[in-house]
Amino acid sequence: FQFLSVEYNPTQGIERFQEKARKRVATDSELERINTGLGVWMRHEEHRKRQFARLFFTLLFTAARKSEWTNARPEQVDFENSVLNLEDSKTGEKTVPIPDICHQVIKDAINDDFDGFIFTYKQHDSTYKLFKKEYELGDLTIHDLRRTYATIAAEAGVPMQEISKMLGHSSIKVTE
Repeated sequence: FQFLSVEYNPTQGIERFQEKARKRVATDSELERINTGLGVWMRHEEHRKRQFARLFFTLLFTAARKSEWTNARPEQVDFENSVLNLEDSKTGEKTVPIPDICHQVIKDAINDDFDGFIFTYKQHDSTYKLFKKEYELGDLTIHDLRRTYATIAAEAGVPMQEISKMLGHSSIKVTE
């Protein structure tokens, strides 16, 4: 079995994708358009748009990773202590603070065609493309929302250590 030998490399000859670090944050005008869009989509008759808007809103106010919320189950939410308890995230066990403004949005997501997960509609990327086009958000990614959250928090004087903890980073260097 040649493929088991030390010399075998299945990626040999394939050019590696060079990822570029992004520093993109949402502008004030983009945040205004996002606010308008979320207001419309949260009341939309189409289930996928409602669920996406709820997810997007929750991501904006918690700065959690998209996968942390799309894989979350209702039993992981502790509304009394305002936290999402994750046993396994990108950086291991984690507690995501949930601001009061998100409580009803999360409850509505659970009650709207519940399937075991909080946010039931799973094709968020294609729905986000539609949202971006409709509200003219250009190249803004969902992950850019985390950077936007961190930037706004830093500008408001929140200590870098606290921001790092909220984002679930493994070290403050990653946050900086």
